[in-house]
Amino acid sequence: MIANGAALYMPLTGLNGDGTPARIQDELANCLNGSATSSATASADGPTGIGGGITSASDQLAVLAASGNLPTGNDSRSLETWFKQDGDDGVQSLMRYGNNFGIAYDDNGSFVVSTGLNTTDLHRFNLPVGQSITDGVWHHIVVTFDGASVRVHLDGFLVGSELLDVSVDTSLAGGGLRVGEHAGSYSGFAVYPAVLTDSEIAEHWTLGASSRTDACSDAPTDPYGAAVIADGADLYMPLAGLNGDGTPARVQDDFANCLNGSATSNATAATDSPAGLGGALTAPTNELAALASSGNLPIGDAERSLETWFKTDATDGDQWLMRYGNNFGFYHDDNGSLVVVTGLNTNDRHRFFLPAGLSVTDDVWHHIVLTFDGATVRIYLDAQLVGFELLDVFVDTSLDQGGLQIGDHVGSYSGVAVYPTALTQQQITDHLTVGNTIG
Repeated sequence: MIANGAALYMPLTGLNGDGTPARIQDELANCLNGSATSSATASADGPTGIGGGITSASDQLAVLAASGNLPTGNDSRSLETWFKQDGDDGVQSLMRYGNNFGIAYDDNGSFVVSTGLNTTDLHRFNLPVGQSITDGVWHHIVVTFDGASVRVHLDGFLVGSELLDVSVDTSLAGGGLRVGEHAGSYSGFAVYPAVLTDSEIAEHWTLGASSRTDACSDAPTDPYGAAVIADGADLYMPLAGLNGDGTPARVQDDFANCLNGSATSNATAATDSPAGLGGALTAPTNELAALASSGNLPIGDAERSLETWFKTDATDGDQWLMRYGNNFGFYHDDNGSLVVVTGLNTNDRHRFFLPAGLSVTDDVWHHIVLTFDGATVRIYLDAQLVGFELLDVFVDTSLDQGGLQIGDHVGSYSGVAVYPTALTQQQITDHLTVGNTIG
């Protein structure tokens, strides 16, 4: 946090000798120390990489601090905290300062960013289906403002952004910094006078949620992972990480560029996986398996390939396999088709019927690849070209609509990758072969 230029950083881990929260909560950036409120207590735990936190009682603040050096007017800024809660009753203010610049969470499954005191200053961001911050585990939350747009990140994933139609005019006369205003636990609070980058946010998420000292993992040495990296992946998540008790690791490694993602709240470790990958995640019905930052993925009409391994026996409704930004990706429908989506409009959907005898709902692992060369989309199932289409509309992928979403229906997923080029038939065949071979 300090290296990234925090104007304020309060770990919220200070304890007295008897284990109660220290009244003075160190502000390590500029010495404007705050205080734990009278009813705050020491958290039973904290994010793995921070080691502690403060818990507030219902409808009461956790911490107060001076806002004397925090960004004002329309200046750029970032607010960051870790939060843990297991209930979802009412609006829960997570952090705010001055005349109400901050972020809250409501019981409709949304983040609400406040940029002022009026109702028009409230900006709502819905969480992806299946993700929650009221599931009793620690979550990393960041809101940024660059002087024009607000963006919200959860566990390294971009929930959404909004270009504001009015100027922000933050005044410190409205009050100091307030952390928490509802039942919950808080840790690692920081405010920055600049917009944190996707890489910085992903690094904070990784280091806070794990015991690592480096956000980047070593390049994979298994045959499948090595093949993916050798073919130039922008993102590679095996989805095979497990904790010691066999549950999915919260941090899901992106071996290509360290923009690590996260397993969603209800994802579980799959009971099997492709032979050459060694692990997978399973999503329950109508929920995502994993989320990741899309900060370095292809935009506009640039070339790309999306790749995953998938297993399901569910045939009801549309089953998203992977997508990012303003809906570039693909899904499987209940008509036996793979549908490529290149944008948000109905004419951005391109349907490819599977050949007779082929299925992706037969409860065995399948390798699926979507390629786009700037003009034509192609979809492959187990290295067979299902179909292709020369597009008559311009693809204009934007990352502002959200990060990478893996799954959106019951099923298991493994070996997710995104490339800045259209993979060749030979590369796709090689990946299928290695993925089906015990390493």
